[in-house]
Amino acid sequence: MATLPTKAITKSELNSRNDKAAALRYSRRREIDQRKADKALRDQLREVWDDPLHLA
Repeated sequence: MATLPTKAITKSELNSRNDKAAALRYSRRREIDQRKADKALRDQLREVWDDPLHLA
């Protein structure tokens, strides 16, 4: 199978791609931070709930 020739991208094209990727990541930042905070709270509650002194 023959490979297609690839064209080098310019610096501005590379910057544009990087900007788009960063914008997508940043747009989801609040959602990701909220998910991490919820998980941390669940872990803390599980620690307290599973504590043997709590069951006594």
